[in-house]
Amino acid sequence: ALKIAFAEETTFSILFNFRNSKNFKQISKKISELLTPKEAKAEVEIIYQSISDLHASCPNHLGDWYFTGNYPTPGGVKVVNKAFINYIEGKNERAY
Repeated sequence: ALKIAFAEETTFSILFNFRNSKNFKQISKKISELLTPKEAKAEVEIIYQSISDLHASCPNHLGDWYFTGNYPTPGGVKVVNKAFINYIEGKNERAY
């Protein structure tokens, strides 16, 4: 279970630890479990790609902040954290 307790002005991505995990097979398996409808008859496998593999597949596109959580500005971090809180709280409103 995901538990979050931090001030709104926190300047790190709350998804950073998850995205820096080294256990991509376990992450892929869990994502597949969460996103596969119970009534699905086909086997669903979702593969969570590592950041190093992302860099290898897109060598000329270094804007990986969306995937790494390394947002280029404190304002970007604040917006993504607020958007996540809005989602968890069921609020349909802008984060900025």
